[in-house]
Amino acid sequence: ELQNTTGLTFTYTRSSAGVYDVKPSSNFTDEKKVYVVVNSYNNTSTAARLLSVKSIGAAAIRLSNIDIANQTSTDTIENGEIEIRIYN
Repeated sequence: ELQNTTGLTFTYTRSSAGVYDVKPSSNFTDEKKVYVVVNSYNNTSTAARLLSVKSIGAAAIRLSNIDIANQTSTDTIENGEIEIRIYN
């Protein structure tokens, strides 16, 4: 974590193969706008991957790493960054 000025603590959990949830210590509220940027680098695989970001209501953000060839979730995120911005 480089900088956190939100007052929130974020917990990262693996839900299943290639699926990760980011949960804040307090739910995101309707008046807040959440912006997520994810960069992923895989140094060992040449397979094409899609990293999707999805809101799970006010309680979490879900990251899914999908193998484009067979449409399955895969655990191949090795290096990368996630940036979460919260605007009023």
